[in-house]
Amino acid sequence: MLNIYYIILVSFLFTNEKKDINSEFKTPLYAIVRSNISDSDLIKVLEHPHIEGITYYVGWSKLNPDEHIYDFSSLKKILNLAKKHNKKVNFGVLTGRWSPNWLKDKKIKYLYWEHFDDYVEAGNVSLAEAPVPWDKRFNHFFEVFLLKLKIIVDQNEDVLNAIEITGGSNTNGIETNFICSDKEFKRVGFRYSKYIKNWEQIIDTFVKLFPNTVLTLAIHDVYGVRRTDLVSKELIAYCDLKYSERIKIAAFAFSEEQWFSKGNQYADLVLQLHPNDIMLQSIRIYSNVNTTNDSFNQMLLKADKIGPMWLEIWSEDIIAGFLNLK
Repeated sequence: MLNIYYIILVSFLFTNEKKDINSEFKTPLYAIVRSNISDSDLIKVLEHPHIEGITYYVGWSKLNPDEHIYDFSSLKKILNLAKKHNKKVNFGVLTGRWSPNWLKDKKIKYLYWEHFDDYVEAGNVSLAEAPVPWDKRFNHFFEVFLLKLKIIVDQNEDVLNAIEITGGSNTNGIETNFICSDKEFKRVGFRYSKYIKNWEQIIDTFVKLFPNTVLTLAIHDVYGVRRTDLVSKELIAYCDLKYSERIKIAAFAFSEEQWFSKGNQYADLVLQLHPNDIMLQSIRIYSNVNTTNDSFNQMLLKADKIGPMWLEIWSEDIIAGFLNLK
């Protein structure tokens, strides 16, 4: 009987050990860092030998807490530390529900929905609000902010790898989705043509303000309670027609799971493009779920076969020791 228990224990330990990935792994890796990361964890990520750089997310509200107050200290800190460690930086300003509260005094129309995320957040349902992204006042104030951000970008072009095009959606401002109930969908007057046109204007603004930095656009296929690839296909075609290689198309739901493969509506949006025109981001924080790092490794290897310009993984997984390249 003891032998049986011993075999079971050894089997358990073996299946939960952290396995290394072959050194032939070629895809550049960027660690996703959010503004709440501790200094010690940030240094651990920056010192990891297999990390090309970091992807830094910070809310617009943190950088622009009052209409005429701009605080870029957190961004400057990231850029300086990355430069010190000879790393590159991808940067994205979160709008949507991360937009500053002072916008509420500007007669901007708002959208409300029940927010849920169990991939990188706690999985709780909460009432969320955000400016309607095609509101002209919202776009005006965001462009004023971007003009201030441009000063920082121009001073640090040598350390920047890419800037994410943001401002067009309600959840985080990045992915080209629009999540809400059907009732809210109708209340705010959502129309696909209007939504696409607004994203095109935002793309034009980013290209104009940041002419020397690669830009990324994160596609999606969820609008209200429906799925369609119409919006992303239109925006991909727009980017290709006007800006060719300047803009990389991003998939922020990349997974080792079978669904992310040719034939899936969402996956096809990037898989039909040349690998040099896309980048991928892991769909989840693997270390936050009850699993071994095998799934994480499978995700890495799957990305390497696709061969994107780079792959973004969550810093929490790196800190937990999931990234083991020989």
